[in-house]
Amino acid sequence: MNADATLRYRPEIDGLRSVAVVPVVLFHAGFQVFSGGFVGVDVFFVISGYLITGILLGDIERHRYSIARFYERRARRILPALLAMILACLPLAWAVMLPDEIAGFGRSVLAVLGFVSNIEFWREEGYFSTASELKPLLHTWSLAVEEQFYLAFPLLRWALRGVRPQITFAVLALAALASFGLCEYAAYHFQTANFYLSPSRAWELLAGSLCAFAGRHAGRRDGLRPNSALAASGLAMIVGSILLLDGTVPFPSHFALLPVGGAALVILFAQADRGVGRWLASAPLVGIGLISYSLYLWHQPLFVFARLANDAPPSQWVMLALSALAVGLAWASWRFVEQPFRKRGAPGEARRSLVIAGAATAVLAACAGVAVASQGWLGRAQNSDPAVMRFIVGASVKPPEIPGCPLDANGFAAPCKAVVPAFQRRTVALFGDSHAKSLEPAFAAAARAGNAGLVYGSNGGCPGLIGGYVVNGNVEPEVCARLAQDELATARREGVRLVYLASRWTLYTDGDPLHPGPRYLLATTPHPFRPNRADSRAALAQSLRRTVDAYRAAGIEVVLVGQIPQQGFLLDRTLRKMQFGGLPQGVLATVRATSTTVVAMDALRRNSAQIIAVEQRRGVPILDLDAMFRSNGRLLWGDETTTWYVDHSHLSLPGSLRLAPAVASDLALRLP
Repeated sequence: MNADATLRYRPEIDGLRSVAVVPVVLFHAGFQVFSGGFVGVDVFFVISGYLITGILLGDIERHRYSIARFYERRARRILPALLAMILACLPLAWAVMLPDEIAGFGRSVLAVLGFVSNIEFWREEGYFSTASELKPLLHTWSLAVEEQFYLAFPLLRWALRGVRPQITFAVLALAALASFGLCEYAAYHFQTANFYLSPSRAWELLAGSLCAFAGRHAGRRDGLRPNSALAASGLAMIVGSILLLDGTVPFPSHFALLPVGGAALVILFAQADRGVGRWLASAPLVGIGLISYSLYLWHQPLFVFARLANDAPPSQWVMLALSALAVGLAWASWRFVEQPFRKRGAPGEARRSLVIAGAATAVLAACAGVAVASQGWLGRAQNSDPAVMRFIVGASVKPPEIPGCPLDANGFAAPCKAVVPAFQRRTVALFGDSHAKSLEPAFAAAARAGNAGLVYGSNGGCPGLIGGYVVNGNVEPEVCARLAQDELATARREGVRLVYLASRWTLYTDGDPLHPGPRYLLATTPHPFRPNRADSRAALAQSLRRTVDAYRAAGIEVVLVGQIPQQGFLLDRTLRKMQFGGLPQGVLATVRATSTTVVAMDALRRNSAQIIAVEQRRGVPILDLDAMFRSNGRLLWGDETTTWYVDHSHLSLPGSLRLAPAVASDLALRLP
């Protein structure tokens, strides 16, 4: 976004754009070192507010202020590259998307064309959720926020025409403070709405507006007196937020003051011939800054369609190559789409530009409308093979809710008697997270076969460890720690002799490769300061030892259940691909080809296995169930008749019951 002729060109601002856009791209590519790369959008908001306000102030000073002309310039700046990107997405969506995904894509296209995609994505889900990685137009939410600002701000400036600049500045400052106050409140009460919607984002754009006013009315027409130290501090604030923030912090909130304040300092005090301004004005950074808008547009669709085209997530090398491809496409878009349309030229050329944009909009709206109305062309490739359909149905057979163990108000099973013991002194317990729930049918069947009772308790994302607080999980951290204490108390009360702890251990040591992000971090205090994966591994080791010692002190033996193999792809999407695309290789061949390898699973479990091995050396036995899945170097997720999983890591009812004999054998050894 170069400034219009009414605003002095500042190459360091283009350099600042490159500082903003590159971390955004690499963050979306999955490079965890840029864990706070999403703040690049906040930097863009400040830049946009600064430029738009500067342009309007220049027009007012030259007596050329026209709302209609302003909107026309914004349309020529924003729409051509945006429409070209969406048009290019249409054949890719047809090629790799499933019907429900195509219908969702159609809805998002209509929302983009109506400048309300931020509202559409807010209604659907959160930015850091799994499905967000499969939405090609998710990134347009920020464009919608800017477009809504572009619609409202010129009207506000027109309403304040003739008012002294100091009063206008005060009005904008009060509006920014009100928006920031709303943002801070919503960050803890309405997080998704806070992220997407304009009212709680307006302060970031208004910060840029205030910079424009401050620079223009501080005694120097082109800005405040340069200050290299303040400019460097601002850049450090931006870089620090990129490297230090992540999805565990509520955002936007006061944490956004770092990138927003940093961008404001750079805008106000940097100059292209000195300090960090000289670095920002260097040719490589300016070059990336010039194509930053198109780069932002292209990177997300490339990443999403690469993920959709393959069952397994693309490697980091693939994502890096796609990032480079995005740069190439961005340059082409800037050179052959942005530049020609930005040149206003003669009135006839402007009309032709509007006609082309209108025609493209109509085509996109028509295609999107058909996609939505037809439910993504639902009937275009239905698979009628009965064997395939029976196989797919198996994934929907989830372990049933346990009679006598209803879910409480928090949605988890408090410790309860899943199987009433025939002999009070032959009672075992199964505790843990959602993996324990998926294993409950196997343990219930084994307990009945062994004439033993079973006490059960679980909650998704709670590993059942004494003193283990799960940060950024499914519930507040205290819930998991409290449940673990309740489980220990129940085991004592019910005379349990043997406790099986079953959890998705790698979730707390390494996260989920399919859903990257700082979720499910284990801690030994409920509200730790900025926990990370290394802290989570240490907390797992500490809380696991504490748990084993607590049960041993109560005279109860502990058995650790080895983690169920985790598949390397999104199972539900693979099954839907079977439904709509068929299986040319056959069911079993497809299962074998897509199942995770033993080597890959061992690599995923490396950190958790080291922690479990420490407890094994302390005499804690391990129940390893891998043998029930292993075949020729792979850990299968089904056979020719049904799938054993309901998703990439949780067992279906048939999958769980397959393990009952192995569990029964282990029970027989430990409960003679």
